[in-house]
Amino acid sequence: MAGDSSLALDAWLSHRIVALEERFFAWLGAWVGRRPKAAAALVMLVYAALFPGTFLLQGDGKLVYMNLDTEFLTTFTLTDTPEYKNYKLGTSIYPEVRFVSLAESPRNGQSALVADSLRAALDVESHISSSLSISHDGKQYSFEDLCVRASSKTPCRFSSAASMLVGSGQVAENRLRQLELMEHNSSHWPLSKRVAWLVSEIPPPQWALVQVHFGTGRVDAFPGAGASVDALAEWLINSKVLLASFNLQDGEASKLFEREALRWVTGSSGALRVSATTTASLGDECVKIGTSAIPLLGATILTMVAYVVIHLGAETRIPGHTQLMLAVAGCFVPLLASAGSLGLLGYMGIKINILGCMAPFLGLAAGIDCFFLMVTSVNSIGPEERDHEQLMACAVSRGGVAATTTTVTSMAAFITSAITTIHFPGFFSFSLALVFVLFLNWLGMLVLMPAVMVLNERRMLANRRDLFPCVRRSRNTSTADDRPHSIFACCFNLDLGRRGRQAVSHHLAPLIERNLACQLVGATVWMGFVVASAVLLPDLGQGMPDRYFIIDDSPLQVYFDDIEQGFDKTVPMELGLLLQQPQLGDSSYRAALLNLMTELGNRSDAIMPPDCWPVYVAQTLQPSAGQSEAEAATEKFFASSMHELYDWDLQKDGSGTIESARCRFFVWQPMDSKKRSDHAGNLLAVVAQADLPVVAYHESLAIHVARYKRIKQMVLDSAACSFIAVFAALLFFLPVRNAILAVGNVVAVVAVLFGCMTLSGITCNTISFSVCVMAIGFCVDYSCHIVHFADHNVDRKLPWNARMGHSLRECGFDVLQGCATAFLGVGLLAFHGAMAFRIFAALALIITGVGGLFALWCLPALLALVGRIQEALRGSSVYPEQTEGRAKADVAIVIGSSGAIVPS
Repeated sequence: MAGDSSLALDAWLSHRIVALEERFFAWLGAWVGRRPKAAAALVMLVYAALFPGTFLLQGDGKLVYMNLDTEFLTTFTLTDTPEYKNYKLGTSIYPEVRFVSLAESPRNGQSALVADSLRAALDVESHISSSLSISHDGKQYSFEDLCVRASSKTPCRFSSAASMLVGSGQVAENRLRQLELMEHNSSHWPLSKRVAWLVSEIPPPQWALVQVHFGTGRVDAFPGAGASVDALAEWLINSKVLLASFNLQDGEASKLFEREALRWVTGSSGALRVSATTTASLGDECVKIGTSAIPLLGATILTMVAYVVIHLGAETRIPGHTQLMLAVAGCFVPLLASAGSLGLLGYMGIKINILGCMAPFLGLAAGIDCFFLMVTSVNSIGPEERDHEQLMACAVSRGGVAATTTTVTSMAAFITSAITTIHFPGFFSFSLALVFVLFLNWLGMLVLMPAVMVLNERRMLANRRDLFPCVRRSRNTSTADDRPHSIFACCFNLDLGRRGRQAVSHHLAPLIERNLACQLVGATVWMGFVVASAVLLPDLGQGMPDRYFIIDDSPLQVYFDDIEQGFDKTVPMELGLLLQQPQLGDSSYRAALLNLMTELGNRSDAIMPPDCWPVYVAQTLQPSAGQSEAEAATEKFFASSMHELYDWDLQKDGSGTIESARCRFFVWQPMDSKKRSDHAGNLLAVVAQADLPVVAYHESLAIHVARYKRIKQMVLDSAACSFIAVFAALLFFLPVRNAILAVGNVVAVVAVLFGCMTLSGITCNTISFSVCVMAIGFCVDYSCHIVHFADHNVDRKLPWNARMGHSLRECGFDVLQGCATAFLGVGLLAFHGAMAFRIFAALALIITGVGGLFALWCLPALLALVGRIQEALRGSSVYPEQTEGRAKADVAIVIGSSGAIVPS
């Protein structure tokens, strides 16, 4: 290394810190070399202490033995948005109810409005409401025990398309028999006439509700609540889906009832295809997604073990041996780190969600390259070195600096992500989990694995077998050649590691260093990709369907299909309107209230006028009525039979003063993310313009609409903050110029990621958000290695082409292995049954591939080309012989008589 006096000011800090790191890791390596068993036991004790925390995780779902947070409202909701705060305010006063919703579709194209279909629908609904029961805390519960009632004397809240047409009980049976007689006489009673007969028995006040119970695929063609029987029958004749809904009280017993109803419906068969959803359906699907990932995790582990064994199983420092057990042990450190990370979250009381299921995959993807780095560091020291303290001092000093640099920068990215998403609970816990995974993996790779390597070295020196270390080998290593001497070992002696290293050192590095065409093409690819991606960035979309979190073959997908087809990709939404301290005695308040409800009721997307008891009271008052008249009218209203319907829409304080009132507005809401957001914005704007203290709230506004409006900006802001954090972290390890190069290369990778997302139609959403931050955390490793070894122990006067060639020879193969293991770590998620995981895998593979391409070819080629231009402008000669034979000035580590680690 050049003397400190020759260092530029921007490099002084980084070189000082690296020097301190080298001394520390040399000391650490020497200690591990002296006491490998103690070092291994210490790290394993840390992992073991963290593991019980996984039993403390909280959540409604159960993934193997761990609790999983499956509530979308506490996972994928931005808790600092007005929509969320309004929803929490409204539901704190008027709690939401649970539900079981059925979509009943005829099989084989049969009409939904025939006797067989209607009878089958009634049978399904009757079984749920009358026969189905569950056991909880030693008691049996049926729908009658758990249902929601307006009052103790009113029936359960239950709605049904079939019951709307034919009634229930014996009345329904009589009407169905009449309908069957009509069907037998179809010439006199065609379908249109039969449907008109069915409609004629529906009370006219309920005609507005027909459109939310029957899916005809033509929501916009509904003739209106005031239409004639024939007009309504003509619209209804195309019914494809019949809906039914059961409302339940909140509680554990209701959750069990929901799941039992869903299980029974899924296994039922008959004239109708019945699909269902419940309050807990999306949460239960998250558990299924996590469960489906377990076999993929097992396959990923086996694939990773096979890959590491093939590449490192025979690449030992001492010839004639294998290290299969060492290779397998290295693959399990990231898994131990992942388990420890989840345990640490459990101790901290932080819930994990479905994104947490990706932690082991990402741990494998990010952690194994450190293992390759440590093995390379050990193998770089010749077999003549038999002192394990000296061996580990040199190896850990070399590998520890690089591993620490990449770990700190990756942690900086994820810590920044956690800070910027503290109001996004699901993503906050995901980011924090990855921070802990990276740290615990770093601890294992720099302490545990060196200890295992020392024990492995002792085994080889003792001439013992790899898989059976208690058994001595029949052949002495002192006379062995450089190949393993067992049939099993030879199966793994493909020399892929050495061949790959030679390919990078003898082919790629010289091309980057000397070949002008290679430099020009690489630089052009880098700049072309970045420019094209910058052009595409404004077209990057946002939002994601809920169906991405559902397994492809899940029955819930059938329910969504039925709703989309039956209701023309819209769903009925019950918008809550919270009136705080309604001033019905104020004429201006009454006028504003009536104007707002009239404007809402006249909307084209309104299903029916708002159902609002303060409006009904206000309509009975004279314009000059005051507070006393308003109170009297309110008491009269609730003294009538209407109180059974509206008692739960009224809140009073202890003195009997009205604190709040709830109104309900039924409106069609689009299922498309953008249309839903635009629709909600327009609807909320109408409410906001009213001169009233009114709060509009709904769960979909809090979860979906608010996130849709902010997710793209959040992705860009978090990425920008992560770039700044990574750059600040790199300043401690690299000169400013090199830090800029590393971060600039990662910015280019993320830009290309956005460009690929735009071209493929993948939007900014929860999944792509996680991959974006992951791209910064992971790809910075590749760039850091390249620029670190272009500066570490290298004469700074060397041109960039020579420095890039030197860097690729030093770490190019390790970077390539990092890309390969990242591919293997996340690649199998592409075979997951949920679209969300497949998108995650696709984007992760893009950042890994592009990140590796840019780090190994494009950035070195660009810098080599810049170096060639600089040398040409100076009139210097840039030829291969400039760098031939030029070796880096390695720092040899020796142990002084006092036990101190000093450079020689």
